Amino acid sequence: MLRWIPRLTGLDFGAKAFEQKMRRFTDHIDVLGDESFDSEPIEQSVEDFIACQHSRKTFTYRKLGQFADEFDAELHSLLAPYSQSGVLTFRVRTQLTWGTIRKG
Repeated sequence: MLRWIPRLTGLDFGAKAFEQKMRRFTDHIDVLGDESFDSEPIEQSVEDFIACQHSRKTFTYRKLGQFADEFDAELHSLLAPYSQSGVLTFRVRTQLTWGTIRKG
């Protein structure tokens, strides 16, 4: 993803840049707390995981165009070693932050 997002969007996607972008909302609120939650384990085939990526704005077939097959092959080669019989097991982490809106 670190290679594909800049290639498709022109935006920097290093870990630090991503974290800064995801925390921009703190310019507008006084954070009162945050907490993260992990899902139960999810199982999904490598092929279904890759297909799901195409539902995301950045990785639609239209945006990938002629590079769709290359994207799929690269993602498959990265994920396959982490699968068992072609099935990935993973958890999704959700970060919840709450606060009050800053005035003016």
